[in-house]
Amino acid sequence: MRKTLLKAFLVLASGVVILPACNKESLTNLNTPLNSVNYPIPSNLFTNALLSTPRDNYAVIAQGMQYFSTYKEVPAVGDKYYSFNGTVADFGTYTGRLNVLYQLNAALTAAQTNEKAMVRILRVYFYHQLTDVAGDIPYSDALKGEGGTLSPKYDTQRSIYLDMFKELDESAASLDASKTNFGAADLFYKGDVTKWKKFAYSLMLRLGMRLTVVEAAMAKTWVEKAIAGGVILNDSDLVTIA
Repeated sequence: MRKTLLKAFLVLASGVVILPACNKESLTNLNTPLNSVNYPIPSNLFTNALLSTPRDNYAVIAQGMQYFSTYKEVPAVGDKYYSFNGTVADFGTYTGRLNVLYQLNAALTAAQTNEKAMVRILRVYFYHQLTDVAGDIPYSDALKGEGGTLSPKYDTQRSIYLDMFKELDESAASLDASKTNFGAADLFYKGDVTKWKKFAYSLMLRLGMRLTVVEAAMAKTWVEKAIAGGVILNDSDLVTIA
């Protein structure tokens, strides 16, 4: 009986000696998923952003600008004036698509000039949809929550348009076919910078034409710059996801 108790005591004592080896760090590692990553992969983020563009066209443009309307969405409240059901037609563009572009841009290096230019062009695409639907929106202060800006100011639509023109102008000029790009991750153009330039200048043309009634002189300046830069003229240059 005494020998049995002694053996049990020794086994218990050995367990006590081993327990300190299970420190906090090793226990935390047990919660790390084996099938995920904790760092951004630029190509995946870019593909994600491109895949979201048709959804924006459907919700923000088609619904928000009333290209179509329904009496009631099941089980929501309908979209006669706007969709308030908290889905893709609201300003989830900030927390979703624009946030993805923010993370993507931070993950790119200074040498990846083509990739950065494509991100800037796509960012204009998203912002111009938002401001065309809602007018004044958070722009210059948007997506700065990490820095403590939790209540971003609303920029005027005019100032947003001016900056979008600048973004497109600089981005198109910086595209260089001799440098790297997103390649196969680019569902629009497979990294073809010539087509991305046409996309940028076509966006510039679209924005310029929307100013013809309110600011004709400014509209003329940017429309002429866009046409001179080269806009989409053929079906082969249209933006498609494939």
